[in-house]
Amino acid sequence: MEKIDIYDLVKFYVKKWPILLAVLLISAGLGYGYDSFLKQPLYTSTSRILFIEKADKTVIGDKNITNSLVDVLSSGNILNNGMSKANIKPGAYGVEELRELITVKSAKESNLISIEVETPVSADSQKINRGIVQSLIEFSRQKYSQYGEVQVVDAANLPKTAANINAKKDILMFTGLGLFVSVLLLFVVYDSHKTSKKRIK
Repeated sequence: MEKIDIYDLVKFYVKKWPILLAVLLISAGLGYGYDSFLKQPLYTSTSRILFIEKADKTVIGDKNITNSLVDVLSSGNILNNGMSKANIKPGAYGVEELRELITVKSAKESNLISIEVETPVSADSQKINRGIVQSLIEFSRQKYSQYGEVQVVDAANLPKTAANINAKKDILMFTGLGLFVSVLLLFVVYDSHKTSKKRIK
């Protein structure tokens, strides 16, 4: 590799500005196309429930019941029952697939449970979330009614935008990658050209 003349290299890149501009535009277009046509949108519906002590309607101190409710949310009975309540076409989502689509979180030092359902269809995410919550409430009434009850703090929302789609981020990522590759390739061309000129001399 020849010793690099920074000024000469900058002039070389300036002369190649149409190429760099074209790469930027193409890369931005690829990023937009990937985001719009290739990337499957996923919509997340979130609900929050709380196990309340029956006696004074305060959060109970023992988290064992909350942990049990979190664990049971992944059971086949709860998921199948929730799907039937969701009024979604039978077989649209299997139990194993639902386990992948559902995220359950338990807030530290409280009995607050957050349920997230992520599917490619916005309405399905909300329906499944509602169905699972209803199924869990029925289960808690049968199992823990003597201790307290499950109350819905935040009902499942209908997501308006896909959680995994970020057009600006993807366009910037593709544009940056395209610019990096084009600058690198042009540098290789520049270095080869300088080497060839020296050999001729």
